[in-house]
Amino acid sequence: MTLNTRVWSTPLVIGAGIFVAASGTLMFWRLAGPLETAHEWLGLAFAIGILLHVLNHWRSFQKYFQVKKNAKGLTVLAICLATALYFVGMDVFAEDEGGARPSPRVMAQSLAQADLVTIAGLRGTTADELTERLMSAGVEVVVSDMSVRDIASEAGISHDAVLVVVLSDD
Repeated sequence: MTLNTRVWSTPLVIGAGIFVAASGTLMFWRLAGPLETAHEWLGLAFAIGILLHVLNHWRSFQKYFQVKKNAKGLTVLAICLATALYFVGMDVFAEDEGGARPSPRVMAQSLAQADLVTIAGLRGTTADELTERLMSAGVEVVVSDMSVRDIASEAGISHDAVLVVVLSDD
């Protein structure tokens, strides 16, 4: 018995692609919260679906890359790849004056583990000020030595949302 991937590779690409596009858009606007894990896992399913789809349509795929017949399509593909590599490079290879800098994701995860007292010290303010900001944004803070991640968990929101409130210049 042979495995017919044609039956399910296209629906997999379409379904996973729609979810990854929607959750990625929410993540861009910092609205995703718990969708991040699903986004990452379905992103892998999307990649597998794409690979199977390309394998199923290998002859068409090869014809597509004939320069004489599809120069415009190849130009668009090259621009997309160059843009993607640029953004990956910004995060992976970026350096500041003192050497390599941590990625924004690493910084956000580190801040999410900090408590309000620590963040207040970094901001040059007090934990009470940050607590007031959070309370006015509808986020309850039980004690100021809670981590940002714990505050977010108690409030049912993402730690990014808490960080936006405590790190904004308002």
